[in-house]
Amino acid sequence: MHAIVVGRKGTGKTTLAATGRRPILYHMFDPGGEKSIRHLLDDPSARVYADTRFSEEDPWHPTAAEAWEKEFNRLYDMNFFDKIGTYVLDSGTTWSDYIMNAVLYKRHKAGQKPEWPEYYAQQLSMRDYLTKILSLPCDVIMPGHIDTEKDEISGSLYRDILLTGKLKVKIPLLFDEVYMTRVTETKDGRDYEIVTQPSERFTACTRLGANGRFDAVEKADIKNLLRKAGLPCEDLPA
Repeated sequence: MHAIVVGRKGTGKTTLAATGRRPILYHMFDPGGEKSIRHLLDDPSARVYADTRFSEEDPWHPTAAEAWEKEFNRLYDMNFFDKIGTYVLDSGTTWSDYIMNAVLYKRHKAGQKPEWPEYYAQQLSMRDYLTKILSLPCDVIMPGHIDTEKDEISGSLYRDILLTGKLKVKIPLLFDEVYMTRVTETKDGRDYEIVTQPSERFTACTRLGANGRFDAVEKADIKNLLRKAGLPCEDLPA
């Protein structure tokens, strides 16, 4: 499974990824993003791990993107991901911002407004990184923050992943799955769900769930989606 999970803050993007095949490794870029899964991180038997070193960044002296690249390549070269069920890049939106920080810094423009050459360099970097990430022998989930835009012709509002410029189109094309998280209030409390099909309000899509394998709205459970798609849904052996 290669999935982008988009949603507003508090709609369960990070916790949804924790329902994937274990062991699960999070590379955290969102400051404090690990707090919603702290109970899992504190339980050794859960086999859920988070590297939060990349969640602190100074735009004028950026280090997060370079530190992540070094760590990711180290794990890649030692075939670490062969032993991982799910790799989570959380979030793609902040990761994108930190890559831009690195691009600006290398061009001696730290803290300045990026222009077309910087956006182009950011696009190439993210494309190359994601090509390598999506070659991993494990499931990959990339949560992202949500952006709302208005169609200039129809006037309709639609929601998509929050990325700059053409990345909003180019990055989802690399993934098979684009899901939207949502929360509905019921008499018994909150229900956390994911939208798997496109609609007027949501830009979502699925290849794994084609031909009726997925409902338009599914419960927030990655293993359940894997099972319905006919893919392995068991945790890797300890």
